Amino acid sequence: MNRHYNLCRRLAACCAPTVIAACSLALFSAEASQGQSRVQRSTADVRNRPTDELDRPRSKERRTHRGLEVRTNQFFVVANTKVEDARWAAEQMETAWGDFGRLADAWMKGHRHPDFGIGAVQVYIDGDAPKTRELPLCTLNVVGIQTQITLYVGDGRQRLEDQLYRLRKAVGQAFLHTTELDQQLPPWVCDGLASYVAAERLSAGEVGAIKQQEIAAGAPRLGGQQWRFKRAEQDRLSVPLFDDEAAAQEVEFLLTASDAAHAPAFFAAINESIAAANKRRNQENQVTARRGEEQPAALGPVDQLAIQLAKPFGQWQNAPFRGQPVLEIEKSTPAEVQRAEREMAVVLKLARRFATTDQRTVQTRITAFDEEKGMTVLSRKENDRPAPLSELYQRMVAPQRPLWGTLNADDQLVLSSDRAALQEMLGLETSRYRWEADNGRSVLTTIIDGAWMLQGWLEENGEDPSRPLAKFTATKLTTQR
Repeated sequence: MNRHYNLCRRLAACCAPTVIAACSLALFSAEASQGQSRVQRSTADVRNRPTDELDRPRSKERRTHRGLEVRTNQFFVVANTKVEDARWAAEQMETAWGDFGRLADAWMKGHRHPDFGIGAVQVYIDGDAPKTRELPLCTLNVVGIQTQITLYVGDGRQRLEDQLYRLRKAVGQAFLHTTELDQQLPPWVCDGLASYVAAERLSAGEVGAIKQQEIAAGAPRLGGQQWRFKRAEQDRLSVPLFDDEAAAQEVEFLLTASDAAHAPAFFAAINESIAAANKRRNQENQVTARRGEEQPAALGPVDQLAIQLAKPFGQWQNAPFRGQPVLEIEKSTPAEVQRAEREMAVVLKLARRFATTDQRTVQTRITAFDEEKGMTVLSRKENDRPAPLSELYQRMVAPQRPLWGTLNADDQLVLSSDRAALQEMLGLETSRYRWEADNGRSVLTTIIDGAWMLQGWLEENGEDPSRPLAKFTATKLTTQR
């Protein structure tokens, strides 16, 4: 009896750890499976999920072993110089990312998801002398799940503020890589889109001066294509060169020429390219070349569109402002009035573009008869009566009207799908503009800060019929309104 009892005790002692471990493993597996069912990665998600890097203490600014760090949802900036540099770069990146997102609204919606691109980009502002292994310098020097942008601000190099164009263009390339558009669009389209967004908030003079600095000896290369090509050597990729200046001009033409006349076709071609790339991904037996063979890539929808518009592109190079009014603005006019005149010119342009010929003023016809001259009409020729701006807006966004675009007062592209931007341009919420009759013509009138009354109208341009003359009269009000 005692021998049997002792044997049972020994067996229990040996099996107990195994049973406990099995129970613990079962409980852990149940908890893990319960947590793995939640795949949301939003920073605003408060539901239970497995512990990961998002559970670490996150603050907008902190000091690490690498330097001062500023974090946002999509990217974080590290500077070993001063915190003001990191703050400035983070602000500029937010602006550039938003500008590219507004442009991408024309062909995609995934970037509007709250968890899109969390931690996708890192910017490192390096004030130290570059090391040998970092030469030759490159702005986009790491591309993978996370894109790293490096700005060199050491002795003898450009100031950080002078590298704004480079930073904005690198952000555009990072946006394309995060959305995988860099794998679905031709390289010249990606580079051109990034260049367009980079220059969007800069004047032509600023862009020209920056581009001269970019080609100076010792200036860092931008990079941005190193993830697309095979290696030519062990430490060098086979990256085909193309004219980035020509790519920037081609994309600018497709987006802005003739008051954004080609932008809808450009966006449609981008959508076709994305659909074709997704179709190729789903096809079987994609590898059709033998080992060592390289087959030429076929021209895609965007390439075909550029070929079709080769003649208009040449005309645009000679007259890039075709379709835009010529603003007759006096240099002595106050800055706020000049700004209002540029904004009014956009409204006049849209009113002329979407005018109809079925609404006319009723006038009395006066006819004179003379034996020598014959019959002569003395009354004015009837003029088109501009439609109220609220009616003009409904005409612009009518469901049967296809997508169209225009350029606002800052020469930024605005699409008809952006209803809020159109309403703001027309001043509908505040009834900013009204039509009035003046000397037999219809003029657009507005009050500026209660101190100025501004009137504007369009006249035909004898030298260039494609660019009407925008004329204004600004009157100082004696009493503030």
